[in-house]
Amino acid sequence: YDKTLLSVYDSIFFKSRDELIKYTNFITISNSKTILEILKRIKKEKPKITVYVSESRPKFEGRILVRKLAEEKINVVLITEAMLSNYVKKSDAALIGADMILKNGNVVNKVGSSVLAILCKHYKIPFYVLADKSKFSSKNNFNRKDMPPTEIWHSSLNIKIPNYYFEEIDKKLITKIFTS
Repeated sequence: YDKTLLSVYDSIFFKSRDELIKYTNFITISNSKTILEILKRIKKEKPKITVYVSESRPKFEGRILVRKLAEEKINVVLITEAMLSNYVKKSDAALIGADMILKNGNVVNKVGSSVLAILCKHYKIPFYVLADKSKFSSKNNFNRKDMPPTEIWHSSLNIKIPNYYFEEIDKKLITKIFTS
């Protein structure tokens, strides 16, 4: 199983290598095994890379990726989603994984990914999606699942607190999707 997964990451890297090896500063959001594996492969060929990782509220999954990148001796900076604009400007490219690639070409990923894609479009920074073939869906739409508001804030006040983990990124915002 591990060998199969490694060959999936090798395949994604092989297909994306010529494009991604040009860059030194990357930005991403949340935690993705695929992004980790691709960044490890980039670092082997280009040791001086920097990765800006958004912490990804409400569960802070970005912190998991930051820890793993630091363990790999990759220069990493943890940022909040509110800092995305400032760090997109410092980036050469954005990389995200995918929880689902819809039949219409849109991608579903961690909430905040759409903001990152819009900022990349605005600042003319390439926005890449890296995913294995298992992420392809026969569906054309995505139904968001609401999560408990208390994950964001415990309050006895009558306040509406939307909470959901995933959102759809319009294919027009994506530079390219690399798959295994």
